[in-house]
Amino acid sequence: MEPYARTTVSVHQDQPTGSDQSAPSASLTAREWKAIGQSLHLSGRQLQIVRCLFDGLGEESTGRVLGFSRHTVHINLNRLYSRLNVHTRCQLLVRVFLAHVSLSRQADASQPLDASKGPSGGE
Repeated sequence: MEPYARTTVSVHQDQPTGSDQSAPSASLTAREWKAIGQSLHLSGRQLQIVRCLFDGLGEESTGRVLGFSRHTVHINLNRLYSRLNVHTRCQLLVRVFLAHVSLSRQADASQPLDASKGPSGGE
């Protein structure tokens, strides 16, 4: 069973597939991915590769999905590591996730509070 097979298509599309069994990258919107890419200064190809990594794909599978060689994926991963000052795939994914969290917090902070709710957002 390949839980991520359906979502590899989402790498090529702006919108993730509409499945309840979404892969990690599919849980982020196209707008969120674009914001992450911009905040980390990633090229379009680098962002596609990162999305595939979030889908749990390796270099060979990523190359197959995106239509280029495993070697091209490997070279782009090394460039990503250098650009983001990380040394492992795990560190890369954590860096991308932290960028998402940071952007989410910025978006939350810029939204006005609802005056009908208390300071805790409840009552």
